[in-house]
Amino acid sequence: MLHTVILFASPKPVFNGKLKYSRNHQMAAAESVTQSHEDMIRYISDSWSRVQREYETLSKPGSRGPVIVRYTEKMPNAQLKDFEPFDLEAWWGNRMLHKITQST
Repeated sequence: MLHTVILFASPKPVFNGKLKYSRNHQMAAAESVTQSHEDMIRYISDSWSRVQREYETLSKPGSRGPVIVRYTEKMPNAQLKDFEPFDLEAWWGNRMLHKITQST
C-alpha cells in the first residue's frame, strides 16, 4: 500500500500563544492524512474542477447559458408534512438578543 505524506509549509495556528509546535508535532500531523482523506480531497477537487469547466463552457458567448436544475421530491416524506420553513438566522439573532437582555 502506498502512503503519501503531505507536509504543510505553514505551522498550525496557536490561539492562546502558550503552545509551540515542534517539528515532530508537525510531522505527526502530516502523517495523519490517510489514503481515504486523500481520495476524498481528490474527489472534491475533481468534481469542483468539472463544475467550473462546465460553467465556463456554458457561460461563453453563443452558448445556451447555464442550465438550471431544480430538485423536486417524487414522494414527499410523510414525517415532514407539518414542517414549516423558518428564518434560522433571525431565530438565532432573536435568541442572542433575548439572552443579552435577560442578563442585564
